[in-house]
Amino acid sequence: MKEFFVNIWLKIDDVLKGLKLDEHILRLYDTYVSPLHELFKWLLVILLLIIVILGSITFAKKMIKLFLVIAIIAAIIIFLSKK
Repeated sequence: MKEFFVNIWLKIDDVLKGLKLDEHILRLYDTYVSPLHELFKWLLVILLLIIVILGSITFAKKMIKLFLVIAIIAAIIIFLSKK
């Protein structure tokens, strides 16, 4: 059983090594980001941080709403099953 999962892991590892994602990312960085001025790099980093923070807040709000809906549904089911 252990060998089965190890073989799957090794196959996935071989596929990922064949894609050479790190080389592609470094090439994209050298092509598009490296020639920019430092001010633009900092502005892009700040913009990305704002997007990530606002996205995380939005995700948390949606999860809270989902939790409330599930809790209300569970409370209704418990209430109706006790009768």
